[in-house]
Amino acid sequence: MPSLKQISLLLVGLWSSTAVAEGPVYQDAFIVESDPSTTIQSRSDLLSDVTSALSGLGASCKATLRNQFDSPHFTGASFNLQCDSSVQQQAALEAIRNLGVVGKAWPVRQVKAQRNIPSGHDGRGAAHLELPRVNNAPLGRLRDGFASSSPGSSDLLAARDESPAPDTLSTHVETGIDRLHAEGITGKGIRIAVVDSSFDTSVPGLSGTMVGYTKDIITGGSVTGDDCSYHGTHVLGIVGANQKGTGAANDSSSAQPAMTHGVNGAAYDATYELYRIQPCGADAAQTDDLIAAFLQAGQRGVDEPWAVVATRLARNGTFVSLSNGNSPSGTGPFTGGGAGMALDVMAVGATYNTITPCLQWQGVLTLGGMSSPLSFTPGSRVGFPATSLTVWSPTKSVKSADGSCNQVADDMAPPADPANTILLLERSQCWVDQDGVSLTASPPPCPWFTDADAESTQGIISIAHATGLSMIAALNNGDSVTVILPADAVSGRVAVTSIDNTEAGGQLTYYSSWGPSLDGRSRPTLIAPGHNILSTFPRYLGNWGVIGGTSMSTPLVAGAAALAKQAHPAWDGAQIQAAMALTARPIKFNTRQRSDYYGVTRDFLAPVIAQGAGFLDAWAAVHTATLTNTTSLNFNDTTHRPSHLDFSLTNAGSETLSYTLRHTGAASGYVMNTTGGALYDLTTGDAQPVYAELAISPASLTLEPGKSATVSVSIAAEPAMPEAAKRISYFGGYITIDVVSSSSNNNNNTNSTLSLPYTGFGGDLTSLPMINRDQTYSAGYDAAKQSSTDRLPAGRVFECRYQTSASPPCTFPADGLAPGLVLSLVTQTRNLTIDLQDSAAPGGGVYTSGSNNPWDGSGYHAWDGSDRNRTFVPAGEYVWRVTALRLNADSGMVERDWDVWESESWGLRYAADSTGLPGGKV
Repeated sequence: MPSLKQISLLLVGLWSSTAVAEGPVYQDAFIVESDPSTTIQSRSDLLSDVTSALSGLGASCKATLRNQFDSPHFTGASFNLQCDSSVQQQAALEAIRNLGVVGKAWPVRQVKAQRNIPSGHDGRGAAHLELPRVNNAPLGRLRDGFASSSPGSSDLLAARDESPAPDTLSTHVETGIDRLHAEGITGKGIRIAVVDSSFDTSVPGLSGTMVGYTKDIITGGSVTGDDCSYHGTHVLGIVGANQKGTGAANDSSSAQPAMTHGVNGAAYDATYELYRIQPCGADAAQTDDLIAAFLQAGQRGVDEPWAVVATRLARNGTFVSLSNGNSPSGTGPFTGGGAGMALDVMAVGATYNTITPCLQWQGVLTLGGMSSPLSFTPGSRVGFPATSLTVWSPTKSVKSADGSCNQVADDMAPPADPANTILLLERSQCWVDQDGVSLTASPPPCPWFTDADAESTQGIISIAHATGLSMIAALNNGDSVTVILPADAVSGRVAVTSIDNTEAGGQLTYYSSWGPSLDGRSRPTLIAPGHNILSTFPRYLGNWGVIGGTSMSTPLVAGAAALAKQAHPAWDGAQIQAAMALTARPIKFNTRQRSDYYGVTRDFLAPVIAQGAGFLDAWAAVHTATLTNTTSLNFNDTTHRPSHLDFSLTNAGSETLSYTLRHTGAASGYVMNTTGGALYDLTTGDAQPVYAELAISPASLTLEPGKSATVSVSIAAEPAMPEAAKRISYFGGYITIDVVSSSSNNNNNTNSTLSLPYTGFGGDLTSLPMINRDQTYSAGYDAAKQSSTDRLPAGRVFECRYQTSASPPCTFPADGLAPGLVLSLVTQTRNLTIDLQDSAAPGGGVYTSGSNNPWDGSGYHAWDGSDRNRTFVPAGEYVWRVTALRLNADSGMVERDWDVWESESWGLRYAADSTGLPGGKV
């Protein structure tokens, strides 16, 4: 089996951890890494050790093996954990962490694909037609129709022998990938592992894609396709769609172009390994399955385990491309997360496509007896009978411009024939943006792809807003409204039109997460097109689809890396990253940071923590004659700033090159928002044209071919941000490098302008609060509902009925509420501990209740007597004490390294009918 470096495997990582917004932080499984100082003979030995550790908690917790990790990069296993309550699961994880054979243990977390459905103006230009399930009806004929489709149909491809036509795909033209394709650099000889939900490789757009290996991590088999997810197929198309050797027709009467809809992959001649890591019926993958896929891919060719594995693979020479994440609530400092924050990986942000692809099917709409064509976009669930469907709506009017919601009509009657009725809904929930601005712009030119609940919906489509209004008007007039929807893409006559995106093309999307990492490093590494991306879809959705997200920009960058590897076989992953960062193009700041409505481009560069090195230029990365040994310089904060940082410049070309280095500033801003009484809120994407000053030495130099030099950079002055000490400022910019060749004709195109990003912070990051005191409070925990209550008054007394052999040993018969707390953090923390502390003995009487390391969001915690191997807590008065490791606190050894919160006191009593109390007393 070839080694990792021999096959130069590139990993396309398309997932990002999401913070737990509400509910138990601990999941139903955990991951352990073996202590490197111990030797575990077999997986049964590790399982035995874990089982023994759980036995001390009582019979309520059992562990079963999920995944075994036997790799030089990560050795250990993951286990399913079944306990009677999530409180006991917390205690179980602590017990496992204390095992001598365990180095670290983490709860298995859900990680969601970073996909954001394109919405134009947040869906204002669309309506929905939804066919509900009736008596668990099957999904209809669509799947069967596609299963029986055969070559020669109007949406499939006829055999051809020539190579694809010139690359005109907008995302390739934007990034210079089209120029590399024209030079014959297409990924040939490179192996790429795609880790995602599932893959339908039978679709026309993937007809020539070379798949060398497949692995279903969920089942252990080799079949990675299913009919319940589109994400993996779309991603695979972005990087690997290959229609070479085929022709296509969008219309049977037109000439035969070389590619359907002009779609090909960034590295269409590479060989692909496909790893399925999400089961049907789930909206997220699990971290241990991601680890298993990454390790298996590695064997073939931030302190969380997936990030650990990604970092170790990257340091071994593998190029690892990961999403920097989608931020659903808007962008700003510290909105990135997950394994994209890992060291040495390529973290990718997303920009808007410069064109808007409109992909539509054709049906028939009948209003009051008059029939006309109906253009629509199918949703994630499509299953329609080949009969006429009656349109029904619960409302008689659309929402008003002030943002008020529709009201159900007073005289609404349910449909007479639900099985043959389709529901008309308005897509958007509001007509006012987050700043209270009324939306009056023209709707987008076409409806967008829509997700649907597979359990309640048989089929769903999106139609133009104006079409929906005409249906509402006809229904109000008492006219009948019916639709006939095609059962497959062939009869649907799929067509794609492209409209220039003059509003936002090339700008950062409103959801592309910002950095930095928790240790202040620049994130993302760079940005690439990710919104409104046309690519392959499973057959049951018509072979093609338009969606968006950092999940879409990530494979494009991985494909560009494959092209760089083909052109420079000796480059490792770090060198490819450095070349991409050095040649990326910084873009200007756009105010479209909080919503998809409006944005104004400012005449200054966007923050480095928003765009990293800038916009991908794949052609320049391949053709650069200059290399560096890093992707960014990170100057930390005022308190922890190094006096200078060095980087190397290497002339890898064949001509003598002269370099002139200068500073180009990018936008600055504040980390914390203290306006309006806010004390624990991060800012949301504000930026100012205020810059630092740099000292660069030397400012000019000349290098002969193959020679290198060291450049030293220091912060001469921070930007003028007067509230930096209180709010912490972020700043950054670029060391701009003008390169001039000594050759008079410059045949090798070595004259260029390169840039290396840097970041810094004003103030002391350690002073930032970690615990949101406005949203952290004592609460009751309802074991039956597995949920927490609102705030409880100080002095609340919890009475435990104690039974020494029960699991859990404490129940609370009065109202079922156990003592607990709701915890909210400002940012993720790398170490967190929750203690029960005797309120009458400060510094003493501490009963550690557990921690989640790291804790990455809000959640609740509770006590039921099962913590710390059922350590008995005597009756008394207690407080919750939470300690969270601050940013930049590397040692955690001094008081200032921790943010500490204590609750008001509450009482613990034991019921008279308790049994087995230590000492026999209540």
